[in-house]
Amino acid sequence: MHISYKKFLSPLLAILFIGLSFNSYSQASSDAADLLGLGVGYGGGLGAPGISYNLLPNYTGTAAPSITASYERKFSRQFGLGLALDYTSAMYTGNNIPFSIADPNNTTVSSGTVTDKVAGTYFGLGARLVYHLSAGDKFDPYAGLLLGITVTSASHTISSDSTSTFITHETFAGILLGGFIGVRYFVSDQVAIYVEGDYIGMPSYLGNIGITYQISHF
Repeated sequence: MHISYKKFLSPLLAILFIGLSFNSYSQASSDAADLLGLGVGYGGGLGAPGISYNLLPNYTGTAAPSITASYERKFSRQFGLGLALDYTSAMYTGNNIPFSIADPNNTTVSSGTVTDKVAGTYFGLGARLVYHLSAGDKFDPYAGLLLGITVTSASHTISSDSTSTFITHETFAGILLGGFIGVRYFVSDQVAIYVEGDYIGMPSYLGNIGITYQISHF
């Protein structure tokens, strides 16, 4: 469900405030680490009517893999807080979409089919709470929860032989709420390859893979 992001801005800011508080605390501790991540994901749509994972009838198209950037502050060897930003886009086309126009008396004055070309973009921003399991120096298995906001935009170019071409724009705001599990393998003291599986609302990306760079370490 997509509803006004304003209702969820306060909880997100509260989580970010908690994260900053932990960050301030960990800066005074030697038991801390900073991790930057960059990856790609696949497995979902854009999370809005008409451009979701389950396409409407008569529509075909693709959603591009997502680009994910993340930051995590580990304030102990087990716990960390961070942020994640997701972006993706999609192009869909609907052919022979039926339409009907009626007058105030509900009498049909025009009907037929149209072609609907849809271009969509998706942004997601969320705070992540992460728990790290102990598995030695090379492997870093972890799991966690995410809460944030989403913004999905869609542009429709609608045309037919019997009507003029017109363009509409829509924007949907909603929440990110879900969980994830993953593992990092450190190929050096600072660089790791990670694989992550998750379900985080919409878009329902089932997994992503990428690289982590550890700025500071224990």
